[in-house]
Formats: sequence, structure tokens, C-alpha cells
Amino acid sequence: GGLINVISKRPTRLKQGEVELSYGSDDYRHFAVDTSGPVTDEGNVLYRLVGFARKANGPTDGAQSERYYIAPSMTVDFSDDTSLTLLSSYMKDNTNQTSGFKLPYGTLHDTPFGKVDYKMSYGEPSYAANNSEQFMVGYEFKHAFNDTWTFHQNMSYSYMNLLLRGAYGLSMIDDRHVNRGLTYRDGSAQGWALDNRMVGNWSFDRFEH
Repeated sequence: GGLINVISKRPTRLKQGEVELSYGSDDYRHFAVDTSGPVTDEGNVLYRLVGFARKANGPTDGAQSERYYIAPSMTVDFSDDTSLTLLSSYMKDNTNQTSGFKLPYGTLHDTPFGKVDYKMSYGEPSYAANNSEQFMVGYEFKHAFNDTWTFHQNMSYSYMNLLLRGAYGLSMIDDRHVNRGLTYRDGSAQGWALDNRMVGNWSFDRFEH
């Protein structure tokens, strides 16, 4: 198990942009865009738009995957003391996964019928799926009362939907046939988070607090 600390990109005061195009092995295709900057001449409203699309085939027969992602955000400075950043993102994965695991018989060990090709899958490409949708929306609010005290409020709502189907080689029946196992899962999850903080920074004598 583990955790990944995901930090969304934020709007920038400096106007900037980036476009990525990639092509690689297994018919890998990748397009991404990232643009950011001020919306108004005063510079008190900022935006950022991040988008991403990827398609690829896998190393085994029938394996394919694609991912789409978009994350718009906006920051509004109401004054020098008060600001609000709106954040959102949507990601969709469609994967026709196939198990890369193979049995020793036919790979490490010869059979009367030869060996299994390294690209062969014991799965069922027409049935296999690992599809998910993730959506997030939230905001970050900040207000400075004075040079010492600042109030922060962060809120987020997230939703995820999952559909998982798969088949894999489990055990040998005879020299030519394999028993297969089945993976079959559906699920969804959603969560709310609200974080309020009052932060003070001050110095006394030789100490910082």
C-alpha cells in the first residue's frame, strides 16, 4: 500500500503556455496542453487550463488503454488581503487490460506443442475492462486580518466510479488447456473535506512563532 500526494497546478500571474505531442512504441500517442495567465488587465483574475489525452497498446495481445484529463482553475483577488481559488478536474480511464502473468508450463518449460508466445494473453480481451471516472471540485479561500493573522478555508468534493473485469490463467488442465480465474468488481466512492485554519506568524525577542 501507499499514498500519492497529488497537488493541482494553480493559476499564474505570468502568462504562459505549453503543448506536448508524443509518439512511441506500442502505438503510444500523447497530447497535452497547459495554459495560464491573467484574465483582466488589472491582473486580479487568473486562470489555468490543463488538458491531457493518451492512447496506447499494451505489450500483450489485445491490451489497450486510453486516458482523458481536464483541470480548469481560477483565482480571484478581491483585495490585497482576500483571495479565492476555484479548482476542478475530471479524469476518465478506459483500459482493456490483459494479464501479463503466464504459467511455467509453456514458458519456462517445453511442452509437446512448443512454447507460448510472449505476447499471448490468457485473458479475454473482448471481456476485460478497467474503466474509471474521477471528478473533483473545490476551492481555497484566504483572508488576512492583519500582518499577523490569516484565515484559510479549503473545501473539496470528489467522486469516483470503477468497473473492473478480467480473466487470467490459473492452473493447467492438460498439455494444451488452462483453467482461468475471473476478476469482477464494481464500485463507487465520494468524499467531502473541509479544512479551516487560523494561522499567526509573529516574532518575540529572538524567537519566531
